[in-house]
Amino acid sequence: MLGKSPDQNQMNLFRGTLIEFINLEHPLVILTDKIPWDKLEKEFSGFYSHTGQPSKPVRFMAGLLILKQMYDLGDETIMYDWVRNLYFQYFCGESEFRAMMISVIMLEGKGKMHRKRRFIFKQGNPQSREIET
Repeated sequence: MLGKSPDQNQMNLFRGTLIEFINLEHPLVILTDKIPWDKLEKEFSGFYSHTGQPSKPVRFMAGLLILKQMYDLGDETIMYDWVRNLYFQYFCGESEFRAMMISVIMLEGKGKMHRKRRFIFKQGNPQSREIET
């Protein structure tokens, strides 16, 4: 099931938005405005199932893949850096800083045999936990 990005218009009384803390001239902020995220979501939505648990939003997953390529990062390092980097979070569609645990499943391997790996990260914890399934 296709996951939706959270409503960006609803303000949280106790948290500031990322836009208040970041430099709007940063290259990732400029690139964020140039990428047609709505078009990407339309293109990739056909690959999502209509049943089951909602997935991560297309912008989040596409943003992670773009950042991995731009900065030559691996599965583990992109998630660890995402938790620490305000610009990575903004690029992937977050409106507020996320310092809590996040869980992402990455598929590894080629062909029909894939090994699922679930990564669980917490900000400031260099000992991330990896669970093979």
